[in-house]
Amino acid sequence: MEKLLKTSELCSLLGVTRQCVYKWRQLENPIPVAINNTSSGGKTIRYNYKQVMEWLNSNGKEERTKVLRQEED
Repeated sequence: MEKLLKTSELCSLLGVTRQCVYKWRQLENPIPVAINNTSSGGKTIRYNYKQVMEWLNSNGKEERTKVLRQEED
């Protein structure tokens, strides 16, 4: 099983803000969320890094080039 990331960990890896990730969750084709229990009063949101990278690459997000450059370093 792949490691699931907290929002803060994902933001750090991608070099984006929490607000950016929040906006991505509100899109018509939102960022994939592995765990989200906030609708039932919980506070847990987790992301699968591999799924997020696939989503970024397939949706042509502006951060994509920045992320890909970080992976190459």
